[in-house]
Amino acid sequence: MKIQNLQPLTDIKSLIDLPEIKYLPGFPRKYRFDAKNGKLNFNGETDITPKGQAFTIIPLAHRIFTDEILGYSRRKWAEMFFVNQAGHVCSLLFHGYSVDQLQVILGDLYYEDAGLTDIRLTVHPEPRSNDFGNYYVASFGFEVLPPADREQLALVAESLPPIYRQDIFIRRACASGTNSGMAKAQYHAWKNVQLPELEHSEKVNGVETSEESTVPWQEEEESKAA
Repeated sequence: MKIQNLQPLTDIKSLIDLPEIKYLPGFPRKYRFDAKNGKLNFNGETDITPKGQAFTIIPLAHRIFTDEILGYSRRKWAEMFFVNQAGHVCSLLFHGYSVDQLQVILGDLYYEDAGLTDIRLTVHPEPRSNDFGNYYVASFGFEVLPPADREQLALVAESLPPIYRQDIFIRRACASGTNSGMAKAQYHAWKNVQLPELEHSEKVNGVETSEESTVPWQEEEESKAA
């Protein structure tokens, strides 16, 4: 696939003019912020941006949480979903200091009556160094979308099947079902991410889960209805 088609879409008109948005539930195209080289890449292999160059996405869904996933110890993560120029739903993960920087703009967005799915988000790779060498962290800027664009983006998100990453969900569910002592995920912010539910004693990849899996917004809605 051409590099141009892998670039994130950065305007709503191009998004709604797409003939089709392709998304296999649980399997978005995987992008990575390469903190070692300050680049955005596709699938850990293809560089999308040069070293240190800023890039922009329009978040379709997001989740900020603390958990043990992908073989890492418990830490804070930001999971962003967007659409690329090929019309594919894509995912991008940040962790650590970069997530702290992302959360800083949540306060600014609050006073703009907006959230992360109401903006054009620009990621700025900033160089850092320590005793182990040079690296990059992400800082963020944003532009709030006009009301009409925000409505169009919300309609696109609503038209799609549940948005999530299967590999994160399954590994989390399997670990929880092994009585490993893993602490529950802590959620800080989310929008339009819908994790599948696991019924009591359902097996996931051969591992039997010990309890029903619920998502935090479901619990919140149930408590309101009670």
